Amino acid sequence: GVGGHSGLDAYTPQHLAMAVWAFAAVLYRPEELLVQIGEAVPGKLERLNSQDISMTAWAFTTLLAKERKVYDILATTAVRTLHDFNHQDLSNTIWAFASAGEYNAELLEAVAEETCKRGRDFDGQHLAMVAWAFITLKHRHDRL
Repeated sequence: GVGGHSGLDAYTPQHLAMAVWAFAAVLYRPEELLVQIGEAVPGKLERLNSQDISMTAWAFTTLLAKERKVYDILATTAVRTLHDFNHQDLSNTIWAFASAGEYNAELLEAVAEETCKRGRDFDGQHLAMVAWAFITLKHRHDRL
């Protein structure tokens, strides 16, 4: 589109997260649109909430979209807001990063600290997903 990325600038971060999630849910992979989202919305991604971060990471991983900039911004935003994540959003986010092979030491350390802080409140399935991600990304955290 003229003056923007096909009009993507008009959409909120939540709209873009839901759109990418919907594409992934039906395994529709609009390559050009995913690239445009990766280029057009870095500033928007920083305003995503924990569920949107989890959904976007899962969607980009499910669609095998290798938009490194998107993962970097999702990681930075997640680290800043990790205390707001519920167990499912936290474990899904780190699972998505590991499944995509996206290693981000700062995110891994923040997830480890948050997981340890929550202790026994963290249920088995979510803890298993976090452990799998750490093993897959070959990241060691002694307390975890």
